Amino acid sequence: MAEDLDLETSGLLDGLEGNARAERAELISWLVERGVSVEQIRGNPAPMLLASRRVIGDDGQYVSARQAADKAGVDLGLFERTQRAMGLPRVDDPDAEVFLRADAEAAKFTRDFLDVGIDPDELVQITRLLGDGLSRAAEAMRHTALAAVMRPGATELEIAQASEALVSNVAPLLGPMIQEVMMLQLRHAIETEAINATERAEGQHLPGARLVTIGFADLVGFTRLGEALPPEELERLAQHLADLTRELAVAPVRFIKTIGDEVMLVSSDPVAMLDA
Repeated sequence: MAEDLDLETSGLLDGLEGNARAERAELISWLVERGVSVEQIRGNPAPMLLASRRVIGDDGQYVSARQAADKAGVDLGLFERTQRAMGLPRVDDPDAEVFLRADAEAAKFTRDFLDVGIDPDELVQITRLLGDGLSRAAEAMRHTALAAVMRPGATELEIAQASEALVSNVAPLLGPMIQEVMMLQLRHAIETEAINATERAEGQHLPGARLVTIGFADLVGFTRLGEALPPEELERLAQHLADLTRELAVAPVRFIKTIGDEVMLVSSDPVAMLDA
């Protein structure tokens, strides 16, 4: 296919001149040889990363919410809620083929969780929390991966090849890593959970409210710092607070989240919270 593609008339090099044009032509030829379609290249603002995206599921195929829900054997409404909880956009037409196939099929686990007795509303909430946390992890991974392959004077093709190789090596490690971290968190969450006699006798849902201690800590003068420091340094400072908090949050104290320049902790034991 690369041999049949006339780059000069394809429009894929429009607006580029000199070395930039030559590098893009070299990159496009390599991508097409690897099975990336011209349509994918044309509509992508970062063609250097297309090969890496293919490694993690972007095959350029699109499906509708209804198609994905039918394939997974899940009610369409619940499937759409799960998709939105993962961070996918709301689409009014369930038959519009606008979801990347790999993105839509990420919600295929829904049926399995329902079959083991998980409440649909609870599943959507869990999915939303996972999506929020993993989106931040994915952004950190993206930055780390790009930093690893960028070097002075590298061509677009060299960056594309290096990023594809890196993602190919890292992708198989992500599932086991995420699973182990999740199992760790579950072990400690269950360890601190108490079920009283009334709850055992009723044998129904746990109550929605429990006595807990909530703690907050924030950075004094953060707003003034924001007027003097560049955003990336300000972000590193807030991240340092979060890192320190994670080190101090020992069970039954749990680090919940960051809120700008503030961290939130929760504990079933108020003395342990004060110690932290």
